[in-house]
Amino acid sequence: MIKSLLKSFAYAVLMVVFPVVASVIIQVNDITDDMTRYGIQAVFFAIASLVGLLIYRKLHKTKEAVRDHAATYKRQLWWFIPIIIAELIVFISGINVGEQLLYYFMLLLFTVFVGISEELFFRGIILNILKTKNKKY
Repeated sequence: MIKSLLKSFAYAVLMVVFPVVASVIIQVNDITDDMTRYGIQAVFFAIASLVGLLIYRKLHKTKEAVRDHAATYKRQLWWFIPIIIAELIVFISGINVGEQLLYYFMLLLFTVFVGISEELFFRGIILNILKTKNKKY
């Protein structure tokens, strides 16, 4: 019981390490350019996503288990389509053509990798650990 709670807490702390390291790098180097800041954060959240995927695959040792979970999540993704469309409308309407497109690309990467890493760690790993131990999460 306590072991699964501590394991879940350790994974949550691991997830928080990546944005903290990115923020420290930004602060120590006194980086004020938004594009560079989003780029650094996107890289660290991409690393967090890869680490989360490796942990997820290790916890679900068989490829069949990973495929079963993926099929469930694919069905749930349909609920996000209206939200994504609404976000895209707001995002596209706010784009200033005079700004660099690379800035918007970095912002998009940052946003995507934040979502992927958080879902992998919190829904894919932590909640599954607690659920398999019959805990009310």
